[in-house]
This record gives sequence, structure tokens and C-alpha cells, in this order.
Amino acid sequence: MKKTLLIAASFLCCFQSIYAFDFSTDSLFTKQIQKGELVDPSMVEASGLAVSRSNDGLLWAHNDSGDKPRLFLISQSGELKLTVTLKGAKNIDWEDITSFQKEGKNYICVGDIGDNKAVRKELTLYMFEEPIWNGESQTLEVDKFESMSFTYAEGARDAETLMVDPKNQDIVILSKRDPQALVYQFKFQPGKDFVIEKTGIMKITGFTAGDVNVMGDIIIKDYNNIYLYKSEGESVSSILINGQFIKIPYKPEPQGESIVWSLDCSGFFTVSEKRYEDSRQFIYFFTN
Repeated sequence: MKKTLLIAASFLCCFQSIYAFDFSTDSLFTKQIQKGELVDPSMVEASGLAVSRSNDGLLWAHNDSGDKPRLFLISQSGELKLTVTLKGAKNIDWEDITSFQKEGKNYICVGDIGDNKAVRKELTLYMFEEPIWNGESQTLEVDKFESMSFTYAEGARDAETLMVDPKNQDIVILSKRDPQALVYQFKFQPGKDFVIEKTGIMKITGFTAGDVNVMGDIIIKDYNNIYLYKSEGESVSSILINGQFIKIPYKPEPQGESIVWSLDCSGFFTVSEKRYEDSRQFIYFFTN
């Protein structure tokens, strides 16, 4: 959602003053390379980013709240290739997107999970098989997708991080504004009125995005930090709740709200939201 750096900074400073940790910085992914920029006027507020598993070298992105229910297939330099609209879906507050493989097929899951004021009575996940771009079309309409509408057992809350556990294709959501992030791991079940319960609590909070690679390594970020959790052969939620993180060197972007592993796991991409007239939506790649 649109918000000022002052609000975000105040939130994070407040959190860090209550929970003081000795963050160790690792030598991994020390190169922060600007790969491109989102310049197409339709991409006004990039809130989510996912790697394409069916279209080599491309990425999926989407806008934040208030936009049409659409996704953008983009090159790593930021060039828009294809706009995909989910016919019949709604974008109340899309905050994150993830891609994964199940039974030999590639899927996309979009999370309409944003709730800044914690007042929404229902959140929705949209899941569908990933489209394959023919290299020519500029638009595509998808009407075959499944949706899951749910609420939290602990009450309404804001979330911007959506991931899929590669071991069992469970959905993983992290809350954003709790003093310590709540972790939810659950099965995707098409339908309405599901209630999900927290799996556990993390030591840190304020997350705006996250992703899990095929090896099970987890990367999550807030506005000022990127954290790496190495796979321990356990579920994503167990690693986040009980594991130790490594802090990745990071020069903060203007409201960076997206992160995704590259398909070969050699690094990861980020993109920032556009907040002001003079801000830019740059795509960065972090590598060694």
C-alpha cells in the first residue's frame, strides 16, 4: 500500500528499540546490480515479484491496491512483454506473488492479503497454471483459476509476504505489523470462509516480501534489511520460527517491497514501489 518512509521508519525503529539483536552480516550476495527499470505507465506501483518458470529469463510483477486484477510479464531489464488479466478476480490489495512447481506443472499464486488498518473481513489467494507467452501477444485473459478466501484465527492483520514451501506446496504467509511476525503455513483449499491459525512466531517483523528457492533456502526483506535462512531440511515455517538468519548487505531502495530468487538460485531480484513523482522502480540483482 502507499505509505510514507516516515511511517515505515518509525515502525522499524520502534521495533528495533524493543527487540535488540546482534545482526551478523554475511559476505554472500554482496553485489547489488541495477538490471533495469519499470518504465511502462501501466506499472505504477510494483508490489510483488515472482520468477517465471515457464518463460525463460522473465519475471512476473503486479501493482498494489486499486489496480485491475492483472499481472505483468517483464524482462530482467524491466521491459513489459505481456499483461495477463484474471477475469472475475479482484485486486483489493494485492501484496505479493509467488511461482512454484507441482506435479510437473508450473503455477502462480497471488496474494490479496494487504490490510494496513486490520479491518478486512476476508482475504483471498488466487492460483492458476502459469501462462506461456507466445512471443507476440501483448495481452492475455485468464478465466481458469482457483481462489481461496480466508480469515485469521487471531483476528484481522496486515501481511505482504507470500511464499510456497517447495517440499509440500504449502502456502506460507508472514504478518507485517505485529511486534513479532506471525507465521502461517497451510494447504491451499479452493473455496470460502476458511480460518487459518498461526504456526508460530518469529523473532523479527516488518516484512514486505519473501521467497523460497528449490533448495529450500528462504530470503525475506523489510524496508531496510534482507535476511537469509539456509535450508535445514525442515518446513519453511519451522526454519523461520526456530532457525538462525544471516543478514545480507543491502542498500535500501525507495520503499522496496519485492524480492524473488533467480531460477538457478545464483542470486535474487528486488524491485521498489513508485511512491513519488521523482522515485524510480529499479530492478536490482544481488549476486556474489
